[in-house]
Amino acid sequence: MKKVVLVSAICMLAFSVKSIAQDGEGAYTQGTSSVSVGYGFISPFKTLFKISNAFGASSGVTAKFTSLGPVGLTYEYGISPKISAGIQVAYGTLKNVQTEKDGMGTGKDYIVTQKMDQISAILRGNYHLGSSEKFDPYIGLGLGYGNFKYKSTSNDPSDTQADLAYYNISVPGALGITGQVGAKYYFSSSVGAYAELGYLAGSFAQLGLTVKF
Repeated sequence: MKKVVLVSAICMLAFSVKSIAQDGEGAYTQGTSSVSVGYGFISPFKTLFKISNAFGASSGVTAKFTSLGPVGLTYEYGISPKISAGIQVAYGTLKNVQTEKDGMGTGKDYIVTQKMDQISAILRGNYHLGSSEKFDPYIGLGLGYGNFKYKSTSNDPSDTQADLAYYNISVPGALGITGQVGAKYYFSSSVGAYAELGYLAGSFAQLGLTVKF
């Protein structure tokens, strides 16, 4: 009888320890995957476009600025107790249309359109600094592909094709090197939010949601 009680107690203790270990699983764990969707902020290119519009407004030029993103999608897998690896793809676009009303009696407004697109696909590695159940801070590096394209068009006859060609820039196959510092906070065992400082298709900070599985 004593042996039965002892074996039962050992089994219950082992089960309890296993349950505690599972409940106390860290926010980052080797062997798990995560998918994050984020939006970029702090874009110097948006700032330059808006400054250009402000100068234009002082001389009677009206402007319409639109943008999408940048948005990023990241997959990450825990390859060791402290290191994860994955890929991030991102896209951002800016468009600026400046209109100068006809002042010469030609009956034609002059329109200058500026457009900028950025696409990237970066392989990333992160080193995870904490062991909290909900909070996962990390630092990392990335290396991959970046596509940058800027184009300006105008119907102003004083803007020659040579002038416009000078401002049209395309870097279709540039090597992208990034660094990132960030953290994830999980509201539940699998769903959370993240914040990160690091380059994302034209921005230097990003916020988003993350899911691990």
